[in-house]
Amino acid sequence: MPEPVSEFIEVNGLPTHLFRGGSGPPLVYLHGVAPAGEWLPLHDCLAQRFTVYAPDHPGFGRTERPESLEGMDDLVLHYDELFRALELTAPPLVGFSLGGWIAADFAVTYPDRVSALVLLNAAGLHLDGALIGDLSALAGRKLAETVFHDQALAREFFGARRGPEARVEQFRALTTAALLAWNPWFDPKLARRLRRVSAPALALWGEHDRLIPPAYAHAYAEALPDCRVEILPGCGHMAPIECPEAVADAITRFLRV
Repeated sequence: MPEPVSEFIEVNGLPTHLFRGGSGPPLVYLHGVAPAGEWLPLHDCLAQRFTVYAPDHPGFGRTERPESLEGMDDLVLHYDELFRALELTAPPLVGFSLGGWIAADFAVTYPDRVSALVLLNAAGLHLDGALIGDLSALAGRKLAETVFHDQALAREFFGARRGPEARVEQFRALTTAALLAWNPWFDPKLARRLRRVSAPALALWGEHDRLIPPAYAHAYAEALPDCRVEILPGCGHMAPIECPEAVADAITRFLRV
């Protein structure tokens, strides 16, 4: 398979970085707080069936954060313009963690611009009995135990992202995440607005997600008009890293490609 293309698309004056790779129908992957700016093994798996578009959100990866970025609504408008620039009429959206929140908000705002919605360990909702952890307050072993089920993979993941540049990138990502979704780390209006989503949806969750527990998969399923739940055994929050093949298989089955 050819190497993915790394490119910048200008969106309202902002050079937006994305990877594009694979062949077949288009699919957009929206990353979480981390990792960003990387072509992942999950992307490779999906690229066997799809042309995968993996953009960096403004303020993450290789996309700068504009001064105008203040909230999720700004990101939704950004992606509307990016998809138009890429001539993506109604692609399936796969959103992981923070990216799942963005994908859900996009599908609420532009229901006719999404053909299918995959919410992978997605943020955005609130449940009193299953509070979401504060990423900015987690570090070291506690962070690894919260976001990974497989601690050997956690050591490998964090070990490959040490050093001054990695710390600066982590700080930048957390700062942007705080700007977008801080106090509260959810959208109080999202649950009641999900009724607007017209695309079929899949709430895909790691069985051992300790950051955003699987109860949120069922909360999304209850709020969306057409949503089914699939739980991935042996996976934590970082399912794209821990079990890329299982994630890709579930998405492919759901999209029937």
